[in-house]
Amino acid sequence: MATKYDCDNSSPYFMNANENPGAILVSSPLTGDNYHSWCRGMTVALRSKNKFQFVDGTLPRPMATDPNFQAWDRCNTMVLSWLFHSLHPSISESVMWMENAFDVWKDLRERYYQGDIFRISELQEDMYMLKQGESSITTYFTQLKTLWQELDNFRPIPSCKCVIQCSSCTLIPTIENYREVDRVIRFLKGLNDDYSAVRSQIMLMDPLPNVNKVFSLLIQQERQLNIQLEEPRCSCTQGRRTNICTCDNTVPSFTHEQHKALLALLPSHTASVGQCGTTVTTLHNTSTVPYWVDNESYQDVVRCDSDTTLDLSQKAEKVLLGYKVKVI
Repeated sequence: MATKYDCDNSSPYFMNANENPGAILVSSPLTGDNYHSWCRGMTVALRSKNKFQFVDGTLPRPMATDPNFQAWDRCNTMVLSWLFHSLHPSISESVMWMENAFDVWKDLRERYYQGDIFRISELQEDMYMLKQGESSITTYFTQLKTLWQELDNFRPIPSCKCVIQCSSCTLIPTIENYREVDRVIRFLKGLNDDYSAVRSQIMLMDPLPNVNKVFSLLIQQERQLNIQLEEPRCSCTQGRRTNICTCDNTVPSFTHEQHKALLALLPSHTASVGQCGTTVTTLHNTSTVPYWVDNESYQDVVRCDSDTTLDLSQKAEKVLLGYKVKVI
C-alpha cells in the first residue's frame, strides 16, 4: 500500500523502488585499520540516499504507536543491511543482532575510532617522511592528498562564529592560505632530484601557486622528461677500426656524479678509460674476451668488441635507469 512518503523524495522515509538491501555502498569493507576512510565513504553514500539521519542519532526510533513507526522501521532495516554488507565478516558477526542502525554506527565508532592526538601524530609523521621515490607525480600527489584530507577531518579550519559577522575580516582566508603554502612546500620537498630545477623556480614565485597548479606544472615537466629519455641521443659513424658516436649537445647528458658512478661499475683489469669530453667519453676494451655480454634474462644487452668505442653518455643512462649489466 502506498504511503504519504512514496512521492516525497525529500523525506528521509522516502525509499526508492530500486533500493536493494544487499547493495554494497563502499568499495572496501571495514577491517578495523581503515575505519576513517570507511566512515567517510559510508557517510557520503548514506547522505546521497538521505539516510544518514538514521545513524547520526537525529532521527531516533519513534514509539510503536507513532504513525511514522512503520516507515522508520522499514528504512532502519534497510540501513542496517547496508551496514552489515559493508563490514568484514569477522566484524559483522559482532553487530549482527543489533536492531538499530544508530547503535551499530555508535558501536563501531567507539571500537575503531582512534584518538585524535595519536592519529594526528601518525598523519604528520607520514606526511613528512613521504618521498616520491619510484612513484609517478600522480601517485605521489595522491598519497599526499589522502593524508591531507584525513588530517582536515581531524583539524578542519574553523568558521567564524561571531554574532556580528565581520565582513572585512581576513583571518580565515589567511589561515587557509598558510595551510595551502605548507602543502605546496611539502609536495615540492618530497620530489626526486630530477625536478630540482622546476622546484626552485616554483618556490621563487611570489605568491606561490596553489597545490593543484603546482601539480599541473610538474605533470608537464614529468612528460617532458619522459620524452627526452625516449629520444635518440647519439649518431654513430663507422670507421675502419672504430665506431665513433657523437651526442647532440642540446640533449641533457648525465651529471659528473653519475659519470663517476658508472666508471666505478667497470673492473679496472677489463677496461681502460680514454679521453673524457663534455659530451663524449670513449672506452676501449683491452680484455682478451671479445664481447661484453650480460645474463640472457636481462632485457638490455650491451655488446662491445675490442675495436669498439663506447659512448658513455648513452650507456651510463641505461645503467643508471636500472639496466643490469654483467661484465665478464
